Amino acid sequence: MPTITSWGTVDGQEAKAVYHPDRKQTHLFWGGRGAPDGPGHNHATIQDRAPDTFHFLRQNGRIVVNQSYNPQSKSKFQRDIESRGGWLGIFRDAWRRAINQYR
Repeated sequence: MPTITSWGTVDGQEAKAVYHPDRKQTHLFWGGRGAPDGPGHNHATIQDRAPDTFHFLRQNGRIVVNQSYNPQSKSKFQRDIESRGGWLGIFRDAWRRAINQYR
């Protein structure tokens, strides 16, 4: 199905709204450099089943709302840190390697 694109403003900035009928959701883009969906843009997603709430919201590079959180959506770096026991686990590994280097 084709998408439907509309234009408007959000917080006084030019905005682009893209409706995806097949996904039953709307994406809002605003605040990007050179265009509403340009680099550094803010992004919000609204589902048809809950039109009064954000399903996803990123403002100024910070994710504010993420109702579709999925551990697989973490970066490889985040997954690697978790698999090694967090920052404490990484510190322990580094400490062990340093001690074993001098044995």
